[in-house]
Amino acid sequence: MAVTAFVLHLRGQGVAPARYGWDLEILRAGGKLLLEHRAIYDLDQQMRVHLAAGHGELARFPFAYPPLLAIEIAPLAAVSNLAALAFVAVAGACILGWVAKKTAGSSWAALAVTASFPGLAVFFAGQLAWLALGIFAVTTMLLKRERPLAAGAVASLLAYKPTLLVMVPAAFVMLPSRARALAGLAAGLALELLVSLAVAPGATRAYPAAAAAFSRYVQSNPSLFDSVTWRTSLGAAGPLAIGACALAAAAWMWRSRADVEMVMATCVLATLACAWHCLPYDYALVALPLFWLGKRLESREVAAAAASLALVSWSVIALPNRWLALALYPPVLVVFSVWLLRKADVVASRLP
Repeated sequence: MAVTAFVLHLRGQGVAPARYGWDLEILRAGGKLLLEHRAIYDLDQQMRVHLAAGHGELARFPFAYPPLLAIEIAPLAAVSNLAALAFVAVAGACILGWVAKKTAGSSWAALAVTASFPGLAVFFAGQLAWLALGIFAVTTMLLKRERPLAAGAVASLLAYKPTLLVMVPAAFVMLPSRARALAGLAAGLALELLVSLAVAPGATRAYPAAAAAFSRYVQSNPSLFDSVTWRTSLGAAGPLAIGACALAAAAWMWRSRADVEMVMATCVLATLACAWHCLPYDYALVALPLFWLGKRLESREVAAAAASLALVSWSVIALPNRWLALALYPPVLVVFSVWLLRKADVVASRLP
């Protein structure tokens, strides 16, 4: 039913099956230009690639990821978009199922995620949110096994989308093994920078300006991006809400610093709540805190929370006012986060 609803939504937006994997096609454009030894942030070159693929309309959404992602995605740029989308979807489903098994105790928990709008958007858009889910999960597993250096190195892989990495250093600072975790993070980022400089030196030097230009472009063309941030909800007051969420998250992580899962769950939730640019599919990451902390709650509470989140996530197409639907995401996220973190903390405090 959820898949049918999503397909109908896409049809209503004029997105036919031939257009599925639209975000992946944008990523592949960067990879193609890298393989052609051309400037990956050149908008004219991106337009040329999209026109050649019959997707000229995607040129409105520039490739502005770090050059490392273009390097990583280059092999998928050498095949058709359908083949690339199939690979990303299968790999993502495997990661999601594995993470659900390892964290929630059952692969079936992954099905609840795919009943949500963000979960399906990840698959249909060809986004890499399940990769981020896996990186966060493995980082936390390594921290729990007292391997902070390796955990930091794994977390550095989130640099393919820098907004995902913003709260990670703050989370590491709260942990007893902060020095080694931060050292691993720094080492991983340094290695990635060296790879980028070796493979794509021009793109690496051009990235900061390209990222700044993209941020300005998003801000001046809000109708092109279904942003679900406090800027959408509160406009000019959005930065104040982002700051408040960051401070609250830092305080809670410090309070829970002996509990790795609680710290990392707060980190993931704060990453979304404090995002400057965030789309609905990014909210698929909410599944991870629910997987981690849901084990401490009653099964009926977890089921009710998952069902409620999935239902609210469909407001993007259920509400007639598009702005209201997008603006709903951040406050609902905060309410859910407060409920989940406090509930799990109370249960944990009762354990011997």
